[in-house]
Amino acid sequence: PIARALNAEPFLIVASHDSAAAPPLVTVPISTAIFRNDHLEYAITWFLLAAVWAVMTFALLWRIQRSKA
Repeated sequence: PIARALNAEPFLIVASHDSAAAPPLVTVPISTAIFRNDHLEYAITWFLLAAVWAVMTFALLWRIQRSKA
């Protein structure tokens, strides 16, 4: 990760509100344990999108080929 390459601790910035007169930033320690690991769901989504793209490309090429005959 970038933090390791820069020899720094990783941190997370959460914007709770957006205001021109916002008070100065205050650091609050938090844990990354609250974030779900959705890598499997992402992989399934992208592979299914690739499959749909392949089927639709095949259908388009098939229709083009069929109309030329």
